[in-house]
Amino acid sequence: MKRFDIFLSTKARSDIASLRTTIIFQYRAPLTAKRYLAGLNTKIKSLEQGADNVPIELELANQYGMEIRRINYKEMAILYSIEKI
Repeated sequence: MKRFDIFLSTKARSDIASLRTTIIFQYRAPLTAKRYLAGLNTKIKSLEQGADNVPIELELANQYGMEIRRINYKEMAILYSIEKI
């Protein structure tokens, strides 16, 4: 099976940090934030194997001008592309 390296964009890192801050301070749930982000990271890490098995989202591909794929973690959409290096 093909293996992929995962790289998070600066925007993705910022979004995750913002999500963490919101859960901790707005909802006053630090343990929930820890668990949620652990699950989110596990889902993202799962893309190391089989990232190319997820179909391309044609509507998003047209919008972003590249082959965008989407997986979900709970209510969150994770958008990604596969780049050949």
